[in-house]
Amino acid sequence: MAKQEVKTIKERLVELGGKEYTAHNCNRVYLTLDQFNEITNLGYNLNEYRNKFYADLDDNRIYRKISNNGKSKIYHEFDLASWA
Repeated sequence: MAKQEVKTIKERLVELGGKEYTAHNCNRVYLTLDQFNEITNLGYNLNEYRNKFYADLDDNRIYRKISNNGKSKIYHEFDLASWA
């Protein structure tokens, strides 16, 4: 019987098409709206220009960040442990 390979959360997110970002002491994977919806099962239909989605691998959460007049706000967080 073949040994099953265990993938890290980061590997799974990148496999989905997420873009890795490690600059400025950040350990993130940026996601599209479709990727965010696939992971969270929320079914959002949002403007991707104003809404950014990323997985913060340091605290194992996915965030929806809203940019409004130059200000950013964390609107939703989702625990990645429940997805893994």
